[in-house]
Amino acid sequence: MHHEDKIDIAYAGGIGGIVILIILILLAVLCLRCCAPKPAEAAETVSAWQGIVVHHSGTNPTHTVSSITRYHTKTKRWEYCGYHFIIDQNGIVYGQGYTEFDGMRPINKAGAHARTGKPRSRNATHTGICLIGNNHFSEIQLKTLRILCMELIAEYPIESIERHHNACPGKGIDVEGLSEGLLK
Repeated sequence: MHHEDKIDIAYAGGIGGIVILIILILLAVLCLRCCAPKPAEAAETVSAWQGIVVHHSGTNPTHTVSSITRYHTKTKRWEYCGYHFIIDQNGIVYGQGYTEFDGMRPINKAGAHARTGKPRSRNATHTGICLIGNNHFSEIQLKTLRILCMELIAEYPIESIERHHNACPGKGIDVEGLSEGLLK
């Protein structure tokens, strides 16, 4: 092989290598855009709530506020827990003005709990309450939910108490009855 042939082969491989490198960089950028975790959402400030959305965690009753908050803030990379309030199996309310917990969403910040389930997002119009459990809830949880809803109705111009969607908050919570009983 002549010296000139070696240069031509190296030059051709060099351009091909550059093209391949550019393609790999573009693929990496696309992958990062599509697959990377979403950045933390910026929670807008809300001055008055129009409604309440009731959720359940869909977990066993021993699930903790810490695990829910950690999932929202670490895995989803949100600034706060998606809910404004969480009620555990013992009827303890976690949230601003109640049992304080790092990462709980301030009451004056839009939620991250009800973007789906209705034709429109309710995150900026409805405060979010989550009961820990899945279809079966303790009596004290249900009583606490009622009391918390009454307190929110006294403080804000609440017009509705709603489910997140048909399967949430589960069979063990009569959201429609709660709404009818408190918003007559």
